Amino acid sequence: MLALPSFKNIACLLISSDKKKRRLLADVLNQIGIGKIHETDTVEHAILQLRYVTIDLVIWAEAGDGHIELLRCVRRELPTKVRSVPFLCVTEGWDNDRLTQARDAGASAFATLPLTLRGMLKAVSALLGDSREFIDCGGYAGPDRRRNDLPNYQGPRRRSSDGASPRPARAAPPKPPPSVRPEDSAALQGGGNTGSAARSPPKAVTGVGMTAASGGAQDVDIQHLPPSNRRVQVVLEALRISQELQALLHDPSAENAKAKISDHFNRLMNLMGLIHGYCREEGEVGSFFKKKYAEIMGTVSKFSFGILASGLERTVQESSRIVDGTTPAALGSSSKIFYKMSEFDTLITMLGGYPSLSIGLLEMIKTGWLNVLSLASMDNALGEFEKEDNSQLKLVASRRLNDADMLLQERRTADSQEAAFQRLNQSPPA
Repeated sequence: MLALPSFKNIACLLISSDKKKRRLLADVLNQIGIGKIHETDTVEHAILQLRYVTIDLVIWAEAGDGHIELLRCVRRELPTKVRSVPFLCVTEGWDNDRLTQARDAGASAFATLPLTLRGMLKAVSALLGDSREFIDCGGYAGPDRRRNDLPNYQGPRRRSSDGASPRPARAAPPKPPPSVRPEDSAALQGGGNTGSAARSPPKAVTGVGMTAASGGAQDVDIQHLPPSNRRVQVVLEALRISQELQALLHDPSAENAKAKISDHFNRLMNLMGLIHGYCREEGEVGSFFKKKYAEIMGTVSKFSFGILASGLERTVQESSRIVDGTTPAALGSSSKIFYKMSEFDTLITMLGGYPSLSIGLLEMIKTGWLNVLSLASMDNALGEFEKEDNSQLKLVASRRLNDADMLLQERRTADSQEAAFQRLNQSPPA
């Protein structure tokens, strides 16, 4: 049995100057059950709210660097009870330097756009259940950055001042798997070995590596790309996952195919968020990432509507059978369908929102949200939900239903007007 998360007593501060992004994230937070959401678009207003309003969670979704100023203020200047508040950075195209800088300033965790309902629920649950100690020393204030225990370490606090006994030498970091290395892709493409000869020319390595993954002509080889090797691997991984998704969609009846499709798609959306951030670079490198982003998104859009249509059809049929009594109602039915419809909404947003959908898909969306409201009333009768949680679910479902209904009416009106104009323009019969 699924139930709404119990975050009704949590107050969240959401910071973003992008109104659309802020509204989207606020809707997702509403859907996972956050009780109170305070929104702001400036660091100054955020500091005032943290100083005078009880806040249990801070979410930074701003593109600029104001999070460093805010983190330093929160961790060192605000009242003691506020300093340990969980701080989630919702990132879009951040590189390692920015991530490290935010971590060292006291950020608790990171999430990457685009953020699905499941991803937000996982991030918030992990943050609110985080048991790490809060550290306040001369050079750092924030959650303990030492996430893993070292059984061979002899000192009491894992600090340079321990002096109990020398720390064991750190093992060399493992090499990345060959399947994601552009150099190895180049070697396989050329049929040679994977020695130093295959890795020596950076320019050729990058170009051939991308060609091996995408199957295209060798027109992706550009100057100055070797410093972006990690980002090239992100593109390679996105290309690989998009190809695997297409293969799964060709045979969706295979064992565990549905679960794999969902997992692959969520992973691909996270990678596309990173690549979208890389497109902001200027010059040849930025053009390269823009080209790869457009190429992958073109492929994604083709099968995304297929995923959306087939998934919506199954969900609407399943929920309609419960509503009309063909399938016995069970506790948690409204929550189950609600989460499925919310995941479809995340995909629809990526595809361009409700205006990008056909009338047939809009009608299925409308029916799905109507069924959520009907099932919520049935759950009320069965006594599953508390009043507050159920009212929150109904509020979100009603908004989605209203959006779909209004667009359907506009689309039908436009279609009827177009049909009338066509009849008027037809020549009268002889």
